[in-house]
Amino acid sequence: MTHSTLTSTFNWVSAEAARTFTEEGTRLAQSVSSEVGPRFLIEFASYEAGTETVRRRSAHPAENAEAERAFAKLFDEIEVEDREIADYIRNNPGGKWTAYAPLSGTVFDPNPNWQTEAPSEDD
Repeated sequence: MTHSTLTSTFNWVSAEAARTFTEEGTRLAQSVSSEVGPRFLIEFASYEAGTETVRRRSAHPAENAEAERAFAKLFDEIEVEDREIADYIRNNPGGKWTAYAPLSGTVFDPNPNWQTEAPSEDD
């Protein structure tokens, strides 16, 4: 599947191209699920209109121990990052988030009015 399945405005060139993309994505989700085993839920969301998100979890041990380890490592890294972010927010209630684009030097403040305070019981 290549970019030739999309127009220059990122629409499908045909309904068949969209169907093929969805079928291939579903097949790949099943394949990845088999490779990494039951510890991981694999999700595929097609861009084809009217399709539901496909979720696959293998019922059998991982077929590829190296792939399972790689997924576990990524999962662990994300968990650590999530904890670090939660700690930062908890320890810096007056702080704010920004995004920086190094190539352009642009700094984006996603919501300058955002507050980190938890809602009160009255809310």
